[in-house]
Amino acid sequence: MLVSMKTLLQSALKKKYAVPALNVNNMELVQAVFSSANNAKSPVIVQVSPSALEYSDKLIPAMVLEESKRFPKVKFALHLDHGRSFEECKKAISLGFSSVMMDASINYSKKDSHGNHPARKFSDNVRLTKKVAAIAHRKGVSVEGEVGALGGIEDSAKSRVHLADPFEAKEFAEKTGVDALAIAIGTSHGAYKFKSTPKLAFNVLRETRKLVPRIPLVLHGASSVPKPIVQKARKYGLNIGANAKGVPMSQVKKAISLGVCKINIDTDARIAFAAGFLEKAKQDKGSVDLRKYLGAGRSAVEKVYLDKMRAFGSKGKL
Repeated sequence: MLVSMKTLLQSALKKKYAVPALNVNNMELVQAVFSSANNAKSPVIVQVSPSALEYSDKLIPAMVLEESKRFPKVKFALHLDHGRSFEECKKAISLGFSSVMMDASINYSKKDSHGNHPARKFSDNVRLTKKVAAIAHRKGVSVEGEVGALGGIEDSAKSRVHLADPFEAKEFAEKTGVDALAIAIGTSHGAYKFKSTPKLAFNVLRETRKLVPRIPLVLHGASSVPKPIVQKARKYGLNIGANAKGVPMSQVKKAISLGVCKINIDTDARIAFAAGFLEKAKQDKGSVDLRKYLGAGRSAVEKVYLDKMRAFGSKGKL
């Protein structure tokens, strides 16, 4: 059942668990999301990035809504992840998304001399996010905003993470009326999140939770990049370095205990899918039945999703 993200996250905030927000790029990932959520009896947020929307020629939203009919008991939100402009968010709403993220913390239309997207001024972030919230709320669509900025997708891998300011987070929430607030506390997108021991800025999270007690907080770039999955992927030919490092699950659980209600996962699923696909391809040399390889990738991702639902506490919360 399609619902607004606000509905899912307010329940999670009250009961102190987190809803997994899972990015999808193709049919197999969509299937894995719903089968896993159904098996775990977990609510779920199905995320689609602007690039995934472009890749599918805008077919993914229809795919998600059609697949959901097979699992009517699963409560889910269809969420635009990292909307880069007012126009992208408006388009997503017209396509049936029940939630959008306006990521106005970064100016995607510009790049600096190092090839990084520069951070926007706080006042511009507020203005643009508020503009999206105004049209979204009229249609019952929830809105996520972001304070601070992560590395990886938003900037180049060489860029520094811009930690959120808790007082700015409070002001941002009050002025924009967002339903969920992503704050940068030291994570980044991709498989190389930390150069040394992974460590999140829990002081920023604690202070933000005190100042913004009623709005669900969001953790982006939260894939754990488990070593067994990385080793398997490398074994079967994926060019991923041994120093790939994610957020330890112990730190993710601590973030949940401090008020994080939505946790974004993408990289772990990508690595697992590639590992399953490549392993099957090596086993079935000579076969041109792509369904075997894609199905193996889907099965690998389902295991990752089930693990996340158990770890985040969303299992059994339907």
